[in-house]
Amino acid sequence: MANYTWQDLFNALEIVAIINRTSWQDWYLSSNANQFFVNTPGMRQQPYHGPAVEGWPFDAGYKQGVLYILNNFTSAQILQVLQSVRGTTPPRPAGRIPGASVGMHGAPGVGAPPADKWETWIALMKDIGVKWYKQLDDNDLNRRHIFEWCKRLKAAGIEPVVRFYAAQQFPDRLPDSYFQKMRWYADAGIQYAEIGNEPTLMYEWKQHWQARVQNVGHDDPAVIASLAQGWITDAQNTLAAGMRPAYYALGFSANGGHWHAPWSSVFFAQKLAQYLATHFRQETINIFNRGGWIAVHSSPYEQPLDFDPYMNQNGYWDMCMRGYEIVRDSLSQAFGAALNLDAIEILSTESGVFTPNSTSWGHRRPPASPRDDVDHAGRTVEMFRWIEQRSKLKAMMPWCLSVGQLIGGQFDPQFSNDDYVRQINGQLHPRAVIHALRDLRIENEAEAKRMGNPRNRTKPNDDRWLRKLDCWPLLKDIQAEVRKGKRANPYRKNPRRYANGVIGVDVSKWQSEINWSALAQGGANYAFIKCGGADGGGSYIDVWFARNWFRAKQAGLARGAYWFFNPYVNAQDQLDLFWNAFAPGDLGELPLVVDAEYPVNGNGSNGKEELRLLREFLDLVEAKTGVPPMIYTAAWWWNPRIANSDLTDWNRYPLWQAHYTRTQQPVGDPVPCNGWKNWLVWQYSDRGILPGVSGPVDLNVTNCDLVDLMKLSDAKTANIGYTDLSDYTNAEIYQAFLVAFGNSGPALAQVAELGNIVSTAAQRNYKGKRLLALPNLLTNQRQALDAVFKGELSNQHVLNLFWSVFGNADYWSQIEKAQLQHTALPAQRGQPYNGAVFSQLPLPDETKQRLIAGLPQKAAA
Repeated sequence: MANYTWQDLFNALEIVAIINRTSWQDWYLSSNANQFFVNTPGMRQQPYHGPAVEGWPFDAGYKQGVLYILNNFTSAQILQVLQSVRGTTPPRPAGRIPGASVGMHGAPGVGAPPADKWETWIALMKDIGVKWYKQLDDNDLNRRHIFEWCKRLKAAGIEPVVRFYAAQQFPDRLPDSYFQKMRWYADAGIQYAEIGNEPTLMYEWKQHWQARVQNVGHDDPAVIASLAQGWITDAQNTLAAGMRPAYYALGFSANGGHWHAPWSSVFFAQKLAQYLATHFRQETINIFNRGGWIAVHSSPYEQPLDFDPYMNQNGYWDMCMRGYEIVRDSLSQAFGAALNLDAIEILSTESGVFTPNSTSWGHRRPPASPRDDVDHAGRTVEMFRWIEQRSKLKAMMPWCLSVGQLIGGQFDPQFSNDDYVRQINGQLHPRAVIHALRDLRIENEAEAKRMGNPRNRTKPNDDRWLRKLDCWPLLKDIQAEVRKGKRANPYRKNPRRYANGVIGVDVSKWQSEINWSALAQGGANYAFIKCGGADGGGSYIDVWFARNWFRAKQAGLARGAYWFFNPYVNAQDQLDLFWNAFAPGDLGELPLVVDAEYPVNGNGSNGKEELRLLREFLDLVEAKTGVPPMIYTAAWWWNPRIANSDLTDWNRYPLWQAHYTRTQQPVGDPVPCNGWKNWLVWQYSDRGILPGVSGPVDLNVTNCDLVDLMKLSDAKTANIGYTDLSDYTNAEIYQAFLVAFGNSGPALAQVAELGNIVSTAAQRNYKGKRLLALPNLLTNQRQALDAVFKGELSNQHVLNLFWSVFGNADYWSQIEKAQLQHTALPAQRGQPYNGAVFSQLPLPDETKQRLIAGLPQKAAA
């Protein structure tokens, strides 16, 4: 490949990614291949000298597509094809709700509109489809006006993102009064908190620090250390107050016309992430696992929407919409797969498309600025469409809605021309962008309605959106090569079976790097992954656990986590470490496992005491999950201990038994350990050879179908008995998703692999999976569905029902007519519905019948 540059290979990879509706950045982040894709200034124009394409840690079909491009196209042709496909609009990705990213930054400064203008502003924002609102607040506990404004926004269905403003905050932490105020917001159901802003700008620092930030910046270890320490402390305090903290938004690298000023956000991002990974690794992981998110300030300033921040030949250029990728890359390089970056939300809380006469960037206005208000309106709409088609951003809050006392705030004259709604002689005058966003809202609602019909949904391999391009014949050949590569994979099907059971593996740090995609395609259906233990005398988390947990899920494997229990280490301390290793809501698809084999060698001196302490730990795990965990052990260890014990009832814990046959296929049937009638999982070999693992790996087989094994994990909530769905029609199942999840219902039905339940056969009885076995749903989501079927409605369910029946435009007026406004109060939404029965609501009979019909009929009865 000496005839190709690094950029040629990146371009080929991006072509394959786009035509398969994926992202090449996601590939290298999930495969930990970013180390050989890292850009340095000027590198991309050098001849490629990295690993052979065949060795890239990607899907075999994608690699074959890249090789086909390199073998058949010149560098110029590769670039030409890439530019063609970049200009397309692919179908909306699964799970992206039309219009869900639309937000707005309120007034610049700390202030909220006068109370008599609240309904005016909320009506305007709902009219243009605003779902997010950036608001500044301070620590004045005697002033509740901004807080009450945010509560009103939340009640109207607009999510506030609150920046807790402290002038010249750095390097200090936020005072305690801020966290006291955060508790107000948390009690009102408001989650998103920004706890610092653009520490790359010197005027965000105390006076006596400004010179060192201005002159040395990221090269000053004290600057980076203070930022890292301050963020950890403030983020932990924010979580304790009940809100979700943001990772600091960094100012653009291009400041004053310089690409690499000392305060360059690229270098700040890299060094801050590395410092956190070195000094606060577990604390950072825990903050993100508990709801931390990433704030960025994305703008298409001077560049097209899809401009690659690594492509500028003079270095990085993150003053673009994709500048957030530098922050993701910095965290990925520092933490590897220990951070599940796909699960961390990214919100752009400022920037967007600046108005044509904005002076926010006073040093110069670029030639590419919007020509006039109409051009600005078109670019803003294009930006929101692009975000939902091509971006990891969950939301964009453009700068800013308005400037003036009718919106509130303290203003710098440089912001006087940034308003979307101008204030002239005390009256509001919308710019063209307001009318354009209203049209976008109507378009999004129509698209959401179309998405609700399975006949209008595109499949992941649907290529109709590309066929209109002149280069379609070339793309068709590339796509054929990708699919050929997938079919040629010899491990695509799994022939290994044992009675009704299936083959899987268990892994730990001893397997080191695993190619999970190859392992999944090569014979493994599930994986038990070591979370950690106390086998070394003190409790620890396995260094590969987070990475293995994340990648196994990406590969489509069912996962269970196990903990090596030491009876002579405090049980509660072990449980706390075990429990905190998981992201909220992700305990895996298989039962949690307690590994009972300590001490590893010998029978121990007091088997009775060891089993008593084991039972104590098992009880703690069961109290957390509501179901008994699985026990992993072997007869050589277990049977002598239970012989000295009078404890019984071990059969209530599923048994995973080790009994090696030294074969690649399970042979025979081990006698279960004393105390059990049968084993559920059998570890039959510690010398397995499977693709994706460089050395031997433990092989296991189940004594049941995998779905039955997963049911043990599905019940991790106090053994709730879920409704049998076979009594319902397809249409009723789909309606239950709308009532349970509102706007998110169609996307969650897709996630649960039920995208086909509304069809021409909508009135036929549902024939899909049981509620307990629906894939990819969290337990609390199954509970929300089950409550709908049982008629155990919450106020949120009723709000969703009104939305599903009357649509976004009319549902609130119907709620007001029904005198059910209290159901929308944040503190009331999760409470059981406490209004009148539907038949007695103060509504016309036809309206009441529509509501009753909107519930699954058996549940409504």
